[in-house]
Amino acid sequence: MYELEDFAGLESKLSKFIENQDLMHTAYINSYRIIKGDDIEKMLKADYHKGFITPFVFDPWTEPEISIMEKMILYFISIDYFEECGVLKKLIELRKLKD
Repeated sequence: MYELEDFAGLESKLSKFIENQDLMHTAYINSYRIIKGDDIEKMLKADYHKGFITPFVFDPWTEPEISIMEKMILYFISIDYFEECGVLKKLIELRKLKD
């Protein structure tokens, strides 16, 4: 039988896990918005005025590597954001043609 002590700290660990998942989701969405052409300055200012940080999965001042975009596709597949996957796939194909 389990004792209450066996679950000590579980709520805190679960809360941190959920926070990390939310932060990761926000980073992927923000990064996608940058790839799509949203104004980074406006994003940063809006979040700053709300007291938030603006996370990204790549340096938003540079073009993301194809490997990062492929990871973004995998993430978006996992949450059923298929439109975003299609856009990223097309951008990867165009980049490969360019290189």
